[in-house]
Amino acid sequence: MGATFLKSNPRETPCETLTVCSVGLMSVPVLEIKVGGGTSALGAAIAPRAASRKAQTTEEVVPAFHNESPKGQLPETLSPSQFSDVVVQNAYTLAARVKKVLYQQPCYCHCDRSQGHKSLLDCFASTHGSGCGVCMREAIYSYEQTKKGKTAAQIREGIELTLRQLTSAMEKGRIAVVNPVGEKFDPHRHQAISMVPASPGSAQEANTVVSVLQKGYLIADRILRPALVTVTAPK
Repeated sequence: MGATFLKSNPRETPCETLTVCSVGLMSVPVLEIKVGGGTSALGAAIAPRAASRKAQTTEEVVPAFHNESPKGQLPETLSPSQFSDVVVQNAYTLAARVKKVLYQQPCYCHCDRSQGHKSLLDCFASTHGSGCGVCMREAIYSYEQTKKGKTAAQIREGIELTLRQLTSAMEKGRIAVVNPVGEKFDPHRHQAISMVPASPGSAQEANTVVSVLQKGYLIADRILRPALVTVTAPK
């Protein structure tokens, strides 16, 4: 699908990023975000999740965010020292500097559905952001654009514009991502690697996908790789 290689550089802040992004034989345009001499492929990170939903609906559902500046005290982001990876440390460091902006940004890993998050800030008030490239790239992009004087609304529009452009490129190549959280398990498109009990009081049926550990891919409705998923066990 593509790769983003991030490496630390003691002379650069917060990180240096080398980006390669291609889908099959089709090169995908990537919005490169320059931060401290490096780049971050925001578009490559957020587009796949959008593409999988675009195949199902004509309107993109924007994840949860706050439309206004916070009026009360915001939650603290986790200390970067809790993490050993330098890229994660950099992401949490920058997130702490732009908490008000992140409060007004959606997170396109759609953790509002899987984690109950209300904005991108929640990803960095927990450990979720440390394991999610989408969260980290959005945070770095938000920091960089804030330094350029952009408002939270303008940053949000930039993310959404990039998402639309990348989704369009993937649709032209007839490429879709299998990211089936909340869907019924389909053995033709999904590969279950474990089963977990349904949450207490949950109305989820057995064999419902509760998490995706590795996205799958379709091209022209043919499966290239099944999604690796966790499903609910029978009650």
